[in-house]
This record gives sequence, structure tokens and C-alpha cells, in this order.
Amino acid sequence: MLLKDRLMAAMEAAVRGSFELHCPEMDIEAIIEEMDFAQYDPVKTKAKKDAVSPEVRASLPFDPAKCHGRIWGNGYGGQCSCKPSKDGSGDFCKRHDSSQKFGVFGGPFPEGQPWKKEVKLVPGEVEEKEAMEDGAGVGEFQKKGKKKKGKKKAEESPELVSLKEKYEGLYGRKARGPKVNNVEWLEMKIGEKEDEVRKLDEDAAEALEEKVNAMEKNEEELDEDTEDIRTWNYEGVEYLRNFGNGKILNENEEEVGTLNDDEEVVFLDGFREMHMNDGDYEDPASSGDESSEEE
Repeated sequence: MLLKDRLMAAMEAAVRGSFELHCPEMDIEAIIEEMDFAQYDPVKTKAKKDAVSPEVRASLPFDPAKCHGRIWGNGYGGQCSCKPSKDGSGDFCKRHDSSQKFGVFGGPFPEGQPWKKEVKLVPGEVEEKEAMEDGAGVGEFQKKGKKKKGKKKAEESPELVSLKEKYEGLYGRKARGPKVNNVEWLEMKIGEKEDEVRKLDEDAAEALEEKVNAMEKNEEELDEDTEDIRTWNYEGVEYLRNFGNGKILNENEEEVGTLNDDEEVVFLDGFREMHMNDGDYEDPASSGDESSEEE
């Protein structure tokens, strides 16, 4: 039994940790109360023959041999099926010995929980508890008979319906959780998502604008480089001169050098020799001719 208790405790801790990490807004304790971890016991070979629905379980009479605590039971509030702990008060299992969040089976239903129904005790139809001599009053049975029908689901307002549809359109899924019918919560979540989408749109527009500006700048620089190119003679050899940036190009529009402040060509590596070996080259030292621009 010790190994089984440890296994049940480990599974409960794993489920609680998963919900706290991924769904902190849900009523985790209510979910834990409702789950039957015993069904996952690997040692267990046969299913319970007396398994009943939560609704039927809540209408069963009080069993003094079981824990006196009430479980969530899908909102019906049945009696806990565990045995009382020997280390505790003697009336509750280990879990309910430290906390009776959902009250005591047979006692009043705690407020603040969405109970599906409350079976009230009627004088004359309540049986005395058996095998209880301490007079604690927790052994009273719930009224037997026809079960009351649950309340009809409240009709949602047009505003709530509209907010839920807007939420689903933004998030791609329906709103879920305990606050799903809270108008203020829905408006807050919708506002957060709209701000996120707006920020993405603004970033995309800014990036597009920067790209367009860069393209326009490149086009302007290209226009400046090509807007004033004319033939030009230097030391007898004909070149193309860009009067916009001072670059000297050969007949293949390949840059061979640039002009300095004295209107002399500063050739790139290798092009000075090609210039001097050109058939039209005229040595300025011997001819004394100045460079001239062709009209």
C-alpha cells in the first residue's frame, strides 16, 4: 500500500505541475479532486464493478467506513472513496485531513463553487448515521428520491457573444477558462492581441519604408554617376570623363583612374602602363600639349 500511495501522490503532483505551468487560470484543485488516479494503477487488473457516475455517487448514502470529505465530483459533490488515514483525525483521508475545500459529505455545500445541484435534507426523510458515536453530525444521509434538474444555462448577452467572436478571430481559438464569461477579461485579452498585431504592422511598414528609401538613394547615386559623362582627351589618348564624380573610364566604361585637383589622372594599378603604350599617347614632356576636352 505504501508503494501505491507514493504512486498516486506522484501522479497527482505531475498533473498539478502541468496545469500550474500551462493553465494557471483554471481551478486546479477542483480538477485534481475530480480525477480518479487509481484507474492508472499498473498493479490493478480488474475494473471496479461498482463504478458509478458523479451524479449517482452524490446521491448515495453516507458510508462511515470511508473518508467523510466531499469531492468536487463534476459539480455534484459526492463522498470521497478513500479510507480514513490512521495518522490523522480518523474521519478523513490524508488529502482531506488537511483541507476540506468542498466541505463534509452530508454537510452544507460551501459557497463560491458552481455546484450543479444541492440536495437538501428534509426532516423525516433523513436517516441516522451508522457506526458513529461521536455525535459529529456528519453521518446524515442526503435525501433519496427524484433528482432535481440542473439550472438552465444563462443566456449570453449580445456584448459577450460579440467579444467571444472577436477573441476567436484574433487568437484563432475560442476563449476558455474560468473567466471566459468576464467582459472585462475578454476586453483586456482582445486589447493585448490588437496591440501586438498593430506593433507587427508598424514594424513591417517601417522596414518596407527603409527598403524603399535605400532603393531610391541607390538610384539617385547611380543617376549622379551617369548624368554627365563626355569624351575627354588626356595626353593624346581618348577617355570618358564623368564630370559628376571625376572618374576616368576607358572605351569599355571601365574605371582606369580619377582626376586630382591639378586635372592630372591618378591611374589605378596597371592602367598607367596601358596609357603610355597606347598608339595615340603623346608625352607631355616632349610635346608640351595640354589636355583638352572635346566639344
